[in-house]
Amino acid sequence: EAREVAEVMGGEDDPEVVAEELGRDAIAMLDLGRRFQARFYSALDDDFNGSKALGHCFELARAINRFANHKQARKRGGPIVAKALAGLALLADTLGLMMMDSDEFQAEVKTKRSRAMGIDPDHVEQLLKDRVQARTDRDWGKADAIRDELIAAGVIVMDSAEGVSWRIQLDDATD
Repeated sequence: EAREVAEVMGGEDDPEVVAEELGRDAIAMLDLGRRFQARFYSALDDDFNGSKALGHCFELARAINRFANHKQARKRGGPIVAKALAGLALLADTLGLMMMDSDEFQAEVKTKRSRAMGIDPDHVEQLLKDRVQARTDRDWGKADAIRDELIAAGVIVMDSAEGVSWRIQLDDATD
């Protein structure tokens, strides 16, 4: 999800300038992204310390998510997360992890987990259409009830300017 968040960040300004303007989390993100490859390879060179290398990956993902909370990150954060995205691509090249693009991964998760959880994607889509209509009709109670029903079933509803989409909640995927 961190990679997906970073991939949609825009902007083309000098990353140093943008980081200074956006503050501490942006500066930390830029620095961590720049140092990631060396830290990752150093961990692997240390008797193939995979857990340490993956720890650096999780640290990078947390930094992306922290930075993504800045109100200007989506519009101007692209140059700041560019090195971080390159670092995450290194996982695919080096360890064979995260080889799918974000959309392909989410579609596979949705297909597999829906079936395992007994969720009918067509029913979810219909409920989302009903929810959109309820919101259009300003029937907030109905819209909220539909959202609550979906959440209880393990479906995350994501509203955006482009429309509504959904995902399967992964928090309890290993239970």
